[in-house]
Amino acid sequence: MPESMPTRQNIIRANQAELEAHGNLPHVRANTGKRGRPSVFFYLNEEQALLVCMFSPTERASQVREEVIEVYMAYRRGHLELTEAGREALPNFGNPAEAAPAWAEVWEQKNKAEAALVGAQPRNVLPRHV
Repeated sequence: MPESMPTRQNIIRANQAELEAHGNLPHVRANTGKRGRPSVFFYLNEEQALLVCMFSPTERASQVREEVIEVYMAYRRGHLELTEAGREALPNFGNPAEAAPAWAEVWEQKNKAEAALVGAQPRNVLPRHV
């Protein structure tokens, strides 16, 4: 009997502890409109998405792994350098005039992400007939 391909959900559940070491692992259950149980959708950050590619046995994941290796080796061999334009400058947290706008931007991004998560959650739309 051929072995079935692991699903993304199974890969995520099997490696949940390692994925959570790179941040929260938010998810929602949503009905896809098909019969059966609702599907689980995970919201991964970049590090978590790369880890899923490392664990996944698919052809596309293999291509991503190859690209990660190429970029890492180019950097390691000195063929690829980080430039100031490529680095995200941190504000001077000792200066409230620089720290406050940076904090406000992060706060707003967090609120938008949380609102998107709430909006993505399924709603109970059953009729209220008794």
